[in-house]
Amino acid sequence: MATLILIAAIGAVNAVDSNFTDDSIAVEEADDISVADEDVEAASIEDANDEIGAEDNGEEVIAAGENEERAVVCDSEKLASDSDDSSDSDMEYKTFVIGKMKFPKKYLKLDSMEKKMDKYKKKIKKYKSLYKKTHANKYKKAIKKFKAKYKKQNKQYKKSSKELKSILKKELKKFKKTSLNKIRNIVKYNWQAYSEAFSDTQIKGKYVYLIFKMEFCRPV
Repeated sequence: MATLILIAAIGAVNAVDSNFTDDSIAVEEADDISVADEDVEAASIEDANDEIGAEDNGEEVIAAGENEERAVVCDSEKLASDSDDSSDSDMEYKTFVIGKMKFPKKYLKLDSMEKKMDKYKKKIKKYKSLYKKTHANKYKKAIKKFKAKYKKQNKQYKKSSKELKSILKKELKKFKKTSLNKIRNIVKYNWQAYSEAFSDTQIKGKYVYLIFKMEFCRPV
């Protein structure tokens, strides 16, 4: 499961970097992009121990707990910054959420399925070794038993992995469409990227969210 999520995250980061590199200069001078100041209004900074969240187009609110990095998920109208904002005498710095991807939390079970398969493989290897030494029928039965368990678990794992891969593919497609528009709105107000896109993982309700952000700066 970790591999599938990593591939999706890398794909999303690459999509953001490619879009920003190709379009950021043109966007700064574009006349057809008209957004109100509130489109880039930063979220108010609450106490560091508070939870913050934003509506997600009718979905459940995503909130960061005390031990998680604070972040706000933007809807199609607004952009939000997190608590890492800082400034110096010459430049203003903000971290903006530029997109998200999500998948059902039930697919987190893929991790435990992987562990079970590893356990079964070790058992099979162990009993094969014992059977080779003793030719005892009980070890032969144990091999058959754990092979059956492994086969059943592997079948379920492949099915769930395929489903998750399909979901992440669709989410990446949506992410590519929305992230550039959000970056355009940011750049419109003289922000310039000074970091690559990065992601945080948050769990809320039935979903796992990959929250993608980029750091921007502009002259004060």
